[in-house]
Amino acid sequence: MEQSLYLGDNILGIIGIFLASAFLIWGAYKKIAALPLMLGGSLIVIIFNWMPLWDSFSVYFMRGHINPENPAAIAGYLGFFMTLFLVFAASTVYTKAMEETGSIIKIGYKFSEWFGPKRAVIVVFVTTAVLTYGGISLFVVVLAVAPLIMVLFKEANLPRSLAIGPLAAGAITFTMKSLPYSPQATNVVPTNFFGTSLDAGAFIGILSAVLMIAGQLWYFKTSEKKVREAGEGFTYMEGTKEENYEVDRDTLPSTFIAFLPLVAVVGLIIGFTFVPSVLGISLGVAPNAIVVGSMLFATALTLVLNLNKIRNIDHFRYIVNEGVGGAIRAIAGPAAVVGFGGVVRASPAFASIVHSLLNMDMNAYGMAAFGASIVGGVVGSSSAGLLISMEVLAEPLLATGANPGVLHRIAATFAGTFDSLPHSTVWFLIFPTLGVTHKEGYKHAFWTTVFWPTLAGLIVLVVAMLIYSY
Repeated sequence: MEQSLYLGDNILGIIGIFLASAFLIWGAYKKIAALPLMLGGSLIVIIFNWMPLWDSFSVYFMRGHINPENPAAIAGYLGFFMTLFLVFAASTVYTKAMEETGSIIKIGYKFSEWFGPKRAVIVVFVTTAVLTYGGISLFVVVLAVAPLIMVLFKEANLPRSLAIGPLAAGAITFTMKSLPYSPQATNVVPTNFFGTSLDAGAFIGILSAVLMIAGQLWYFKTSEKKVREAGEGFTYMEGTKEENYEVDRDTLPSTFIAFLPLVAVVGLIIGFTFVPSVLGISLGVAPNAIVVGSMLFATALTLVLNLNKIRNIDHFRYIVNEGVGGAIRAIAGPAAVVGFGGVVRASPAFASIVHSLLNMDMNAYGMAAFGASIVGGVVGSSSAGLLISMEVLAEPLLATGANPGVLHRIAATFAGTFDSLPHSTVWFLIFPTLGVTHKEGYKHAFWTTVFWPTLAGLIVLVVAMLIYSY
């Protein structure tokens, strides 16, 4: 029997999807680990949608939604793990090497010296923004910048939870979806559906970026003032080797030695990704391979430049073991969220929601915004939300005669709004990495990654409707 796409015929399944989302948000605040939480949320979706239990977990959760025309639509738990584990492993080993040799501490002290300890929040914001706009993966940036945050916020005596705002704002908002030429996935995905380039809808994108940054800077200032007035200060996260951060500065590497591996990572990744794309040439090397190779080179460079800091073979083994072990811990949460997205994508209720979107009488730009934001919110990922929503919406949107570049930019901008709700993939990486709970950190995340991007998006949506009529 053919599956009904009528919304009313799948109302129970739709209720299940929203109940599952509510369960994930509740569980996140109750400190339930990502994997059991996502399995529980998936079970709710499965039950309310009358989906086969074993196949839903073994196929949709683990391997993702199977679409012959686009197998990568939702990769599932295993797909995410296979795609990004080496990236996580290379970046965590690199980060551990930088930490154990004192290089990351030296960089933090130099930033504090150059900009002053009172500008710790802005330094984190600018650093993450530059790295992500330069093409470095969000996951790599979070793992690499976390030790730097420890130093900067210790010097400024600010709570770690406050770092969530500038870290997330710099990494997953305007640099990913608003600014033209961004190499991040949220800006790349629409090019495959609208036939556009990375600079599509530049005016709309730059305007939304300016609005976001203005709101975010205001929030940084007010939130820092509040925590200082409340007497909140820095504390080490549980399990931190405090002796790595309580050191005699004279024993640290020189500024040149400390910064060289970091410059090498950024330079290699940008050099092998952004430059060839601008020149219109292909190196025939997978983007992840470039990231992994750059990280491994930087790790080797760090160790060679700091041989006097590596005490013995046991110390070297500790760096490698802790780095790889950290990668396994870091990737498990985000992979589980992607697995949940695979179950949702395969549900009859989700198909009904998408079908209903197609039949709504709405302005094309409004449809792109609404579809990308809702789907991104359900699956907890901007790039996956774009991929799924534009699979079905792009062709009818283009058929209206709307400007493809503006559709690209509007869809990308709104995909990165509700995707940052508490069950989002990114929080199950950022919060554990900084030793922060949802209760402690999500308030900062909401204002910087949901509220201000949504407000900026609504403003540019109105502008687009007024200027780019069709």
